[in-house]
Amino acid sequence: MNKIEKKISFEKYTYEELDDNDKECIQQSLKARDNAYAPYSNFSVGASLQMTDGNFILGNNQENRAYPSGLCAERVALFHFGANYPDSIIKTLTITANNKDGNYKEMIKPCGSCLQVIAEYELKQKQKIRIILYSDTNQALIAEGVENFLPMIFLFE
Repeated sequence: MNKIEKKISFEKYTYEELDDNDKECIQQSLKARDNAYAPYSNFSVGASLQMTDGNFILGNNQENRAYPSGLCAERVALFHFGANYPDSIIKTLTITANNKDGNYKEMIKPCGSCLQVIAEYELKQKQKIRIILYSDTNQALIAEGVENFLPMIFLFE
């Protein structure tokens, strides 16, 4: 028998402890969240991708009454990136969420489908993506790479 252990790692910060670049990543994801189309769940999610050149791509959840025809914020941003910047590198993905009443205080984690898409882009660019989760309680969790969320990534290597 061989025992295999995997560790996950996150860093926890308050908004005030973050550097200016991480604060900008959060502000961009909040801006994206403001434009979410969520008339059915009343739960808006914003995602910002920062490329290594410093530019941002924004995504937000897009719902559709013909569920599951909508799409998560993370995949909206990632697929826009893939279609328009295929030779660029994603440095940071930031995710924020809140409900219509503005009283959701948890950090939202990417769903399994989004995690697998993030894993695919890490594989494609041969570089980990820094992931920031931010809640409206001014708390942030930061992970270096998707394997911290999905330790048993579905990859053919």
